[in-house]
Amino acid sequence: MCGICGQFLRDRAECVDAEVLAAMAETMVHRGPDDAGVEAFGHVGLAFRRLSIIDLSAAGHQPMPNEDRTLWIVYNGETYNYRDLRADLEAKGHVFRSQTDTEAVLHAYEEYGPACLDKMNGMFAFAIYDSARNRLFCAIDRFGIKPFYYRETSAGFLFASEIKALLAVPGVPRELDAPALGEWFAYRSLASERTLLKGIRQLLPGHSAVVDEQGVRIVRYWDVAQYLGDPDTRVDALTALEGIDSLLRESVSLQLRSDVPVGCQLSGGVDSSLTTALMAQEVGSQVRAFSIGFRDDDPCNEIPFSKALAERYGLEHHQIILRGEDCARLLPEMIRLRDGPIGHPSSIAVYAMCKHAKPYITVLLSGEGSDEIFGGYDRYHILLHRLNPFIDKPLRCLPRWTPRIGPLAKAMKWKRLLSPSVEKMVVHSIACHKPAKIRNLLRDGLTDRGDVRRRREIAAEPGLSPFEGMQCLDIKARLTSILARQDRMSMAASVETRVPFLDHRLAIFAARLPRGLKTRRREGKWLLKKYAENLMPRANIYRKKIGFATPFVRWLGDERDLGRYLPELTAPNAVSAGLYRPGAVRESIERFRRDPSHGNADLVWTLINVEVWMRTHRVVF
Repeated sequence: MCGICGQFLRDRAECVDAEVLAAMAETMVHRGPDDAGVEAFGHVGLAFRRLSIIDLSAAGHQPMPNEDRTLWIVYNGETYNYRDLRADLEAKGHVFRSQTDTEAVLHAYEEYGPACLDKMNGMFAFAIYDSARNRLFCAIDRFGIKPFYYRETSAGFLFASEIKALLAVPGVPRELDAPALGEWFAYRSLASERTLLKGIRQLLPGHSAVVDEQGVRIVRYWDVAQYLGDPDTRVDALTALEGIDSLLRESVSLQLRSDVPVGCQLSGGVDSSLTTALMAQEVGSQVRAFSIGFRDDDPCNEIPFSKALAERYGLEHHQIILRGEDCARLLPEMIRLRDGPIGHPSSIAVYAMCKHAKPYITVLLSGEGSDEIFGGYDRYHILLHRLNPFIDKPLRCLPRWTPRIGPLAKAMKWKRLLSPSVEKMVVHSIACHKPAKIRNLLRDGLTDRGDVRRRREIAAEPGLSPFEGMQCLDIKARLTSILARQDRMSMAASVETRVPFLDHRLAIFAARLPRGLKTRRREGKWLLKKYAENLMPRANIYRKKIGFATPFVRWLGDERDLGRYLPELTAPNAVSAGLYRPGAVRESIERFRRDPSHGNADLVWTLINVEVWMRTHRVVF
């Protein structure tokens, strides 16, 4: 919806610089091209860029005050149940001047204080200046769908929706957090509040912060682990299907609330197809759907599947064909907008789709979050096999050497998958590269074991089995990076994406489902797929999972496409050269050229992104 930023100085005798606040907001004009606002209150200042979604009038201008102007809010996101929240507050005597959800959040804080978060259903990041208490109250939604970055120093506190806004403040360094980079290389995500730049942190999902003269106090107000650790073993498949139908339909209906046109992101997979089908049934009129595709013979091309669903529901179907040269051309701009290396090659596909969609819509529904809350990844049923002694023990009796083909070869493949301990299997299940591979790439001092320790702590939270621990790790340490991709790339095109699967009520329901309804007969998201059978072609449901994939391996091998960046990695002026062991980058490139497998290509893609990011953002090491 918007871009927010602000500053809190601990010394009340000092004054924030309104011009600096305006400069911070200006870096995020793509997040809010429709309006801008700055308010300075001596030692506190707030600034804002608006993408108008609800109540397009000037009444939605921010920073927004309450009636007596003792509270001021800057707010990014959507609170979907704002109408019910507003009715409750009006009954308590609150007076409203707009039809925005922002004002409902402001009055909810005025009435309930920090407990207002328990009443909110949505995606959001906001800050409220409480002048009577001389403090900022900041919060982020339960899953971190909307971002909140901050920097704390002895002088005070800075915050913003994007890192580039913090870097617009004089004196904020651009210094690499080297151990964080090692973690990012291994996982393409960070499992803590740190970022790739020293001193810049991110507020974690389900957390709030109080900032005052004494410092910053961060509190966790919601945790998915408490629901994962409390499965409802009494629920049967029929009852669960009814629950999914009720909750998902209500979530889609709520997230269609908008005063601007809404479309849908349609990949052809189960998740986006479900949200699209339910939207078509809810709206009952022409729905615009947007799909990314590649050349017809590419295995990543899902256009035939998205086209089948579009024809079934009579959608206005927009097909955007992405080429390797498009990806190569857009990469530097995407890294500038992302404020960091692009972990997922699909990020550029998201941007290209949203750029095409912008003349038609301002809001898109997306299918993110389903795999994490319903157990959709292959690693879940592999883990269940690892926990089954009738499968695990016989596999461990197999010899070290077996034929490369035939039934015994297949058994050996399973043995390799199941060989680690359960703990290692859970913790490393979302790793892109083995720790040893990263240690051989990066210089000494650029890796630590903290990333593994944090992931162990997440997966081993009290009350969680290994299966639920893996889900918790996916939600807390992997989903966050997927949501960050979706937010930055869509907002770069001034488009807001919404994620109906992450309505917290649906997520709680899914978290408490017995694991046998999530994964069954080697089928991930078993229950959700059963639900989908009446809404889409079976060919869309029961096919090999692709994910939001791109043919980046082929593009890296072509010097007209992403391959054009390979010479920059070994050039004498490569700014990232000091990060790596001598010869490691050249060896990685040669390994990819000999064997252009996904793993080797993925590492080269990461090397390119780090080089372009450090050069574009002038990151020092």
